[in-house]
Amino acid sequence: MTRRYVPEPDAVLTVLAGRVDAVERQLRLTDERLAGVAEDVAALGRGVADLVAQLRQLGADGPAVVVTPEGDDEGELAEPQRDWMTVTDPVLAAQWLDELATWTTDVLAPHDASPAAICWPLHPDVVAELMALQADRDAAYDGDRPTPVSEWLARWLPSASQRIVASLADCIAERGHHADGRTYDATVLDLASVAGWWTEHRGRPAVDVLALPAIP
Repeated sequence: MTRRYVPEPDAVLTVLAGRVDAVERQLRLTDERLAGVAEDVAALGRGVADLVAQLRQLGADGPAVVVTPEGDDEGELAEPQRDWMTVTDPVLAAQWLDELATWTTDVLAPHDASPAAICWPLHPDVVAELMALQADRDAAYDGDRPTPVSEWLARWLPSASQRIVASLADCIAERGHHADGRTYDATVLDLASVAGWWTEHRGRPAVDVLALPAIP
């Protein structure tokens, strides 16, 4: 005959009571942790809402801010692309032409790629081509990879040079600004005057507005 141990009822109740107390303590800790998480989530939500409101305010009242790929926390003001075909400010246009003329001398001349006709500022397509070529080069050399530089040297520069030569072919051949079957002296060109013609009187021939002398 096998004997079995039967614990005293009071002892059983004591053990069960201890287990219930342990469960209650665990539930209390869990509730406190969940409450803390809820408070953290709520605080995070408020922070995100404040950030969104600030960004919207910046977009409404201030200039555009661009965060650079390198992770510049301060960001920098975005400069729009220079569009010669739509510029209407003569002072700005004169500044662009002056900077472009210097760039063609400093950068394109060593590549033997400067415009071969001094009347290039009178050709809007050539000016736009040069501005795009300048922007492409700046972007290529601002990066940290050699491939864009190689592409600019081997692809963009030669192709742009070919188009510029084609646009200036008649002027190069006639050694002056060729327009409407006549050739005009372009050695007297003033970039500020050219900018004024393009921004304010582009509907009229440049040779008339600038009073260029004809070459017999």
